[in-house]
Amino acid sequence: MHFLFEQLSTQPKASAEAAGKARGYLKMLLSQDVMTFAHFETDVIGLLAKLSQFMQKETCLVSDIIGKLHATVDVLTKYKTRYV
Repeated sequence: MHFLFEQLSTQPKASAEAAGKARGYLKMLLSQDVMTFAHFETDVIGLLAKLSQFMQKETCLVSDIIGKLHATVDVLTKYKTRYV
């Protein structure tokens, strides 16, 4: 995506307004806050995906799910302090 905005902002056929918008979007996407949030989302979605896959196993017991759920909540709590 970075390439797309960079290309649009430097194309001679693009209007000045479109090039300016592309530069603004690129700057926003590369900002520290957006990058931190993107990494946070990636970590959370990966963790929840593992939990979901674990819970979908046919051999999974409720007691196993409770333990895995508590472990997931603990990791999410650690993420909360890491990304703040």
